This record gives sequence, structure tokens and C-alpha cells, in this order.
Amino acid sequence: DVCSTSAIRAEGDGVFVEPHLCMGCGACATVCPTGAMRYAYPSASDVALRVKAALKAWRSASGHAPRIPPRILFHSETRGEELIALTGRHRGLPADVLPVAVHDVASVGLELMFAALSYGAAQCVILSQGDQPDAYAAATAAQIAIGRSVLAALGYPAAAVVAVTADNAATLAHALGALAQAGMSCPPASFALPAEKRGALEFCLDHLVRHAPVKAEAIALPAGAPFGTVNIDLTACTLCMSCVGACPASALMDGGERPALRFLERNCVQCGLCVNTCPENALSLEARLLTGDAVRRERVLNEAEPFHCIRCSAPFGTKQMIDAMTGKLAAHSMFADGDALRRLQMCADCRVIDLMHSPGRETSVFDL
Repeated sequence: DVCSTSAIRAEGDGVFVEPHLCMGCGACATVCPTGAMRYAYPSASDVALRVKAALKAWRSASGHAPRIPPRILFHSETRGEELIALTGRHRGLPADVLPVAVHDVASVGLELMFAALSYGAAQCVILSQGDQPDAYAAATAAQIAIGRSVLAALGYPAAAVVAVTADNAATLAHALGALAQAGMSCPPASFALPAEKRGALEFCLDHLVRHAPVKAEAIALPAGAPFGTVNIDLTACTLCMSCVGACPASALMDGGERPALRFLERNCVQCGLCVNTCPENALSLEARLLTGDAVRRERVLNEAEPFHCIRCSAPFGTKQMIDAMTGKLAAHSMFADGDALRRLQMCADCRVIDLMHSPGRETSVFDL
């Protein structure tokens, strides 16, 4: 949806990127919640390594621990570099600004923003020239909104992630000068950013949470954020497991040998396929971020008493489902004699055996 050149299309169970249309902006990688779309090179981990090295060099050049950490300025490597060069000749960049070039700032997602802060930056600034497609600006704004929600809940300044727009040297110099110091201060992390997107976000979040001024177990996020839980209406859910079959991230799982629906919040990307698939409208999404170990633990959303076949005692369904089915069909003419209704309480094998042992009955397709 965010691709400005319509280079991405669905193809069977996957997607296809038309290389002759793709301009390499990376906006798809920014909005992709799973990391299925990503830069091959430079990857987010490659860019993060440059950020980490720049911050380390800045601290070394200072000769002592600086009172105010530097700011990272992400900019495009074409027009952005020209604009920064002109700004340097016009007025000069603020001494605490470290520019980092990327192919297109549309590729700067939440993992790079949090990586810059985890490596000791006071602020992450994203520079655009105002010529981006509206979808790119909206994607960046959505990422910043998620980042600010997390930072504010942890007691960090929300202004630690910000976007500025400037199309000339004077505007850029004024914009950087007008930005209030975020006051973000976090001990520099030592880890290398993983190439896998969800893993990279986990590393950064664990570091930020560990050193946060405020401890928060659950953080409310804007709708559409790629983290969250699934809420369930227990009175409506029949444990049909349609949601399990629809979940692409293995966040929803069946109970194995018992009728239960399990959930692993760490895997959930809030795609909504489970909600759209549920025939009983029993599911809803809640965007949030769990910061403790609970996000890595499975929990049972719903479980039911198993129903045992009245003939062989083998479990084959849930008591709730069988009771609901017999209750709805009891008044139907096909189940008036009681035998057909009783067979609904049998497993598939016993149902056929019981039917064959009923003398004088005409076997019908419905009975089978």
C-alpha cells in the first residue's frame, strides 16, 4: 500500500517485487511488521553499525563523558547531502549533530530510531526535503508516533524522535536550532543490531526498558502498531480454530491434545487476519507493548471441557460445541426420532457403526 511506484503485488501465497519499478526507497521495509520486506544492503544492522561508530567516535573526541549526548540526523544520500553541505557553508550545523546518510529516509523505521537512542544519541532526527510521496511521510509519522508512545511511557522525553522538513540551508539551520534538546540520556548499548527486524526491536526495547526512569509493564500504543494482544469473547468463541489457521506469525496456536486456544504475544504483529477470519466475531485487537517476560510466555485465551463420544468415550469435540449443535437441531424434522440427534454425540466412526446397526432404516447421504 505504501509503495509509490506500485512495484509490489500479491502473487499466490507470497508477494512479488518488480525490480524495474522498484526505486529502492525502503518504505515497504519500514511499514512491514515482520521484516519480510527488508533492505539486502545496506541493511538496518549496517546503518546501525555506522551510527554506533559515529557516536563512539564523538564520545572519544570529547575527551570526557559529554553532559549532553549528540543528535543523529538521518538524511538522504543525494539531496540531503547537498543540503547539509550548503548548511555547513551557510551557518554550520550545530556541533552536537551527527549526519548519517541513507538511500532514502523512508527506510528509517522504528528499529533504527531506537537503535540510535540505545547507542547513546540524545535525539533521532529524520530530515526530508518535502518532496516525498504523502504515503512515505505518513509512514514515518506513524513510526514516530509509536516511538513517542513507548518513550513517554518509560519516562524518556517523547521529543527524542522527531522529523523535520527543510528545502534550503537557511530552513534546515533554523529547524535544527529550533529543536529543543530532548534531554535523552541512556547508557550506550554494546550489542550489534540483529538483521531480523523483530529481534532488533527486542534488543533495543530491552535496553531502553532496563535503563528507563519509569518502569511500565504494559504500554498502550496507537492503533496499527505492530505489537499487541488479541482479546477474546469467551461466550462467543467455539474453539473452531479458524484463527489458528489464519495466523501467519504463529501467535495463535491450538491446545494440542486438549481443546484450547493459546497465544504468544511476542509473535503477534496485529495484522487482523484472525479477527477477519473468526466466524463468531469473538476476537478483537489491542495495540500495546509488554515490557516484561510475560510477552515471551504462552497463555491460554480459551479452553473448554472436551466432549467424549457417548459410544466409545473418545474425545472428539468440545462440550460447548456439541451442546450448541444439539440445541439448535433438536427441533429440526430430521432429528425428531432422537436417534439422529444422539449420533451427533458420537465420533465419526461410531456414528457410522451405529447407523449400520439400526435395522429397518434407509441410509441417506445426510445420515452418513
